[in-house]
Amino acid sequence: MRKLSEMVILCSIILASTSFGAECDSLRLITVQGDAVISVPPDKVKITLGLESREDKLDKAKYRVDSLMSVVKSLAGELGIPEKNLRTEQYLVLPANPKRTKHVVKATVVATITDLTVFSQFLSRAIDVGVDEIRDVSFQLTDPLAVRIQAREQAAEAARRKAEAILKTLGAGLGKVNSVVDIQVDDYLATSGRASYNAYAVRERPELSEESEPAIAVGQIEEHASVRVSFEIAQ
Repeated sequence: MRKLSEMVILCSIILASTSFGAECDSLRLITVQGDAVISVPPDKVKITLGLESREDKLDKAKYRVDSLMSVVKSLAGELGIPEKNLRTEQYLVLPANPKRTKHVVKATVVATITDLTVFSQFLSRAIDVGVDEIRDVSFQLTDPLAVRIQAREQAAEAARRKAEAILKTLGAGLGKVNSVVDIQVDDYLATSGRASYNAYAVRERPELSEESEPAIAVGQIEEHASVRVSFEIAQ
């Protein structure tokens, strides 16, 4: 019985020592947060065009919208925009009924332009040929992952330099990495610059000449990154 008690006491001492050692190890860490912001110009733009026709005859309403879609396709070809970069996102037919006296046909066409030098020209000429609405202009990146990686590399480097500076002041050295946490922030790349307006209103403004182009600034897209790193403190 006495030997059993001695073994229990011994095990308790070992466990306590192990716990204390682990606690001491945790005290030999330094945890810092590195932040970085990268600003890059967009390399593509998505333009959403709204087409709509209201007529007494369904065939006439459908013909106008279909004709506009063909004109937009031809316009894209003239400006070197590949056909694969045009997508019909919506095509809606609403026949007349007791509550709606006109037949309505609507279509939404999305154009992706990778040559930003023709962006303004495409926008202006789309309005000129009769597109009813420019619903959205969204500036984006072809490879957003590359920018995200670059931002996190810079954030990790900022964390390392910050830890080194603190430990140098305290007369200690930087050891190996203990843990890394990528802190999630708002997805700035998905929330790129946007603009929208009614094409009828643009056509009706008397101060606009045929050569006028919408003054939409391309600007920059920002990616924010934050990384929390724990380093061991070298003895």
